[in-house]
Amino acid sequence: MKKPLIILLLIISNASFAQVLEMDKAQDISYTSQFSNTDKFESVKLLDESVLAIGDTIKVGESYNEKTTFSYIYFGKVNLAKMLVSPPQPMGDLINGSVLVITDIYAKHTKMSKNSPVTCMIYTQDIEAPTALGAANRTIFDLTKAIEIGEVINLKASMTKEQAIALLKEKKELFDLGLIDEAEFQKIKDELTPIIVGK
Repeated sequence: MKKPLIILLLIISNASFAQVLEMDKAQDISYTSQFSNTDKFESVKLLDESVLAIGDTIKVGESYNEKTTFSYIYFGKVNLAKMLVSPPQPMGDLINGSVLVITDIYAKHTKMSKNSPVTCMIYTQDIEAPTALGAANRTIFDLTKAIEIGEVINLKASMTKEQAIALLKEKKELFDLGLIDEAEFQKIKDELTPIIVGK
């Protein structure tokens, strides 16, 4: 009798707290239909293949199109069920540069149906804001879009080829000016070359 009970408890715990939300499968209904909007994840694998987990930090960038409020970052822990009664409040641009700690990761269905694509919604806490009465809580509705438009900076993002080339050029100039030595320049060149040549 104990064995079936243990197996049932394991199934229930795995169903309510999945491992990794994979954003490259966010449009695949056969993948997304297995999740509800209340399922929590330990981490999210983003389109650049970097992984953000609970406890990781991200940084607030600039509000999109120089607005005074953010498009994807909201005050508090926004409850999807209560949004119609109490609309969420977007954060103002005074939080630019804030560091946020990820506390919860969810898959949010785009049409509120399990037969629809998902976005990644996360709850975070601003490490510099007061924690009393939830004042440090922030909700990011669509993490992928927020990163794409620069409202959120993924501190674990993979460096792009263009970024690697720009950095190598900058270090070459410093080397030519005698501000860094040959060993330091060669070390950076060796680190960046695989990114630039795609290996």
